[in-house]
Order: sequence, then structure tokens, then C-alpha cells
Amino acid sequence: MASIKDHIKQKKFEKCYLLFGEENFLMTKGAKELEKAVLDGSDEVMNKTVFEGMADIGTIIDSCETMPFFSEKRVVVVKDSGLFKEGRKNDSEKMTEFLSDIPESTCLIFEEKNVDKRSRIYKAIQKIGFVQEYAEKKDIEAAKDIVSIFKREKISCSQEDALYIIHCVGTSMESLEKEVKKLISYIGQEGTVTKEIIDLICTKTVEAKVFDLVTAVGERNPSKAVEIYRNLLMYNEAPIKILFLIARQFRIMYQCNLLLKEGKTINEIIDITGQKYYSVKECSAQSRNFTAEIIKKAIIDCLEADYNIKSGKIDDEIAVEIIIVKYST
Repeated sequence: MASIKDHIKQKKFEKCYLLFGEENFLMTKGAKELEKAVLDGSDEVMNKTVFEGMADIGTIIDSCETMPFFSEKRVVVVKDSGLFKEGRKNDSEKMTEFLSDIPESTCLIFEEKNVDKRSRIYKAIQKIGFVQEYAEKKDIEAAKDIVSIFKREKISCSQEDALYIIHCVGTSMESLEKEVKKLISYIGQEGTVTKEIIDLICTKTVEAKVFDLVTAVGERNPSKAVEIYRNLLMYNEAPIKILFLIARQFRIMYQCNLLLKEGKTINEIIDITGQKYYSVKECSAQSRNFTAEIIKKAIIDCLEADYNIKSGKIDDEIAVEIIIVKYST
């Protein structure tokens, strides 16, 4: 299947592009590469116009009809216009009608997060231009990319450790790229990525830190669990958010516990729950530290703590610490 990279490589460009999806970092990167290739060194100030948000359709069309200045092409970028979903029906219709009349000298690029693939404008661009979706990568796919990046740098990284990196920093390609670069700089050529190095170098998300907290709870290590909790508070994380994430992890553990008893495999549990590989793998292991009844009671206690905090019956920091200590001792 053709991609924008193929268009850039072949230097054959459509008059209109639609780039959309949840993976904003890759979409922005792809758009920038496309813009640069279309302009081919010409003056950006004179030959590139950017519209953000609900810009006036007439102004966008006027810009598209403007001749380039000492260049074969001009680029018009429209970001988050809302033309591809409900709310701007009349404007969307006007733009759809104009698409077939875009001058050969203009390259119109739409960057959108949300798109209705049933809309007329979407189908019109499919017909006369090019559409590329930037969906958030699944963790298994992203892990393969990470292993390949390390391999190019002559650094050894297992699939399991790549998945652990994703667990620690999330699936955003922007965050992953930044953290992988940090690891490459630290390890150097011929080195090996390890879990210990990842813990040392990578900046973990709050979700990953709470995961470590609950792991300490399951290991019956209250001092470590409380230390992680207090460090989160030092970084101004709200106790109610930490409580939500603790409850969420206990719910995943409960699901894993029941599904494992039914004889389900890790991959089957991933498909059923919609959770990520590392979360399911580790929560399945953690669930063995508790009975199903205790996990269920922990979830109920989290709900009661949430109610008591919101009704002013107990201090939020104390309420969460009570849960942590209760289930780690």
C-alpha cells in the first residue's frame, strides 16, 4: 500500500491530502516532511499558509487559489478544522465542492484528529487526493519498532524489554522516541537494554508508578509501597487520581484472576479485556498474590474511600495510604 513516504520519494504529489488519527506526533512529522518535499526549497513565508481551528472557508479557498511565488507549488495546511465531522455541514459542503477545482500549483493538506469516514468530504479526498491514517500503534507493533531502532544502533533489546519500555512511558511515539534516544545515549554501541537500566533512565508515567506501587502491595512490602505513594504526592499527583489508578489495577487483576481460572491464555485475556500486553501479563502474575475475594474487597474499599473523600468524611492522602497499608500487610 502506498504511503506519503512513497510520494516524497517519487516526488509525485496529489493536490489534496488528508492526514488523521490519534497518533498526533507521527501525523505532524509526516505532514512536515510532506510540506518540505512539496515546497522543495522555495520560500515558506511566501508559499505556505497555515489555518488552525474553524477558519473561514472562503479564506482557505482564496489561499488555495493564490499562485505560488517563484515556485511550482504552494502549500495550504488546515489543522483541526472540524470539517470532517458534524457541526460544520455547510462549510464542509463548500469545501467538498471546491476540491475538484484545486489548482495544480496548490497542495492542500488537512490534519485532523477525528474524522467521519462516511462524510462526503472524506470520500471526495479519497477519490481525488490521498488519505493516510495515523492510528495509535498497538504495544506489540510499537515494541517491534523499538527493537529495530536499537538494532540499528548496535544495541541489543529483547521484545520483552521493549514492551517494558512501553509500559513505563506509554504508547505515544513522541514519548517513546525521546526515551529511546536517552537509552541509546546511556548504553552506547554493543550494549544491552535491561529492565534495571530502563528503571534508571526512563521517565515513568503516573500509571507505571502506580503499577509499581500495587506490585509492592502484592509483594507485602508496605514500606516500598508507601514510599512510591509519597513520592507521587511530592510531585503533586492528586490522591484521588492515584486511588482511581489503584482501583483500576485491582479490577484488571480481578479480570485476569477469573479468566485464568477459566483456562484463558494471556493473549486471549488481552483480546477480552482490551488491556495492553504488559499490564495483563503482570496483573495475571500479581493476581496470584491475592484470592479473588480479597481483590474484590480491595475494589470495594477503593470505591468507599472515593465516596468518603468526596463527601469530606476523610482526608484524601490518609484515605489512600490506609488502602495501601491494609493490603500490603
